[in-house]
Amino acid sequence: GDLRVLLPLAEACERTECRESAWRYLELAVTLHPREGEVRQRAARLLMSLGRFAEARSHWQVLLELQPGHELARQARQATRNEALGLLWARRSLFITGKSPILVTEVFLPGVLTL
Repeated sequence: GDLRVLLPLAEACERTECRESAWRYLELAVTLHPREGEVRQRAARLLMSLGRFAEARSHWQVLLELQPGHELARQARQATRNEALGLLWARRSLFITGKSPILVTEVFLPGVLTL
C-alpha cells in the first residue's frame, strides 16, 4: 500500500498503454490514501482518459475539498457534470517516429473555447 510503489507502477502501466491496469493501482492507492491530493488528481485524469467522466468527477470533487483553490479540479468537476458531458471533446492521435509509435489522448475542457 506504499505510494512510492503504487504510483510508479500506475505510471509505468500508463506509459505502455495499459490504462486499465494503471487504474487498478490507482484505485488501490485511493482506497489506502483517500486524502492524498496527488492520488486523487492522477485518478481523475486517468479516468477521464478512459472516458469514465462520472467517476472522474467524484475524484475532482474530493480534490476540491482537500485543496479548495485547485483551479483544474474546479474546471474539470464543472465540465464532467452530467449536463455538461455533451460539451466535452476529445481526440486520439497516433504519431509514428522511427520505430516507436506514440498514442496521444487529449480531453478538452469547455474553457478551451474562451482562450
